Order: sequence, then C-alpha cells, then structure tokens
Amino acid sequence: MKARSIIILVTVIILSLLWTSSAVSQTAEAVYLKTVYSAAIDEAIAHCKAKISYRNSKSEKLQRAAALSSMKAAFLKDFKVELIEDMIEANIGTKPYKIQYHLSQKFHHIINPKYAKLHK
Repeated sequence: MKARSIIILVTVIILSLLWTSSAVSQTAEAVYLKTVYSAAIDEAIAHCKAKISYRNSKSEKLQRAAALSSMKAAFLKDFKVELIEDMIEANIGTKPYKIQYHLSQKFHHIINPKYAKLHK
C-alpha cells in the first residue's frame, strides 16, 4: 500500500515539474519572439524613414513612395504592440522575410480595402 502511494506521489511530482517547465519554456519563447519582432519592426521603421527623403525628388513616383513610406512608418510605430501580438498568434516564426511580408500585408490591408478583399 505504501509503495503504491509513493509511486503515485512521485508520478504527480514529476508531472507537475514537467508541466511547470513547459510553461516556463513557452514564456521564454514568447519573450524571445517579442524581442525578435520588436527589432524587426524597428528596422522596418528605419527603412521607411530612410525613404521619406524622396519627398524632395522631382519624380512623382518617388514622392508617392515617400508618402507611402511615411504612412507605413507611422502605422508600424502606432500599432507595434498589436503587430507583435498578431505575429505571435499567427506563429510566423523568426525568418526575416516572413516577418516583413506579414508587416507589409497588415499595412496594405489597412491602407487599401480592395487589397484586403483580394487576399483573404
């Protein structure tokens, strides 16, 4: 009887330790992803700000690109927390091209409703 109780107790302790360690690893992974995504958004904002200098160009296309980059930089800055949470929920991983694609998709869905209808 005592041996059976000890086996059950040890099993419960091991299972609780495994459950706790998986919760800790999930938290550590979430912190890591938030750091990666935050850095990627900061980098995207920097790229957009670099393109804003095109507004002084004589080319209308470059001026439009500068305006679009200005709007994208503002969008990324204003919705950074929401974008990070969305990327974690979507489980997009840490590959830079996937992060940039996700950010561009979110921006274009906001800026152009027709685009959102085409890519649902």
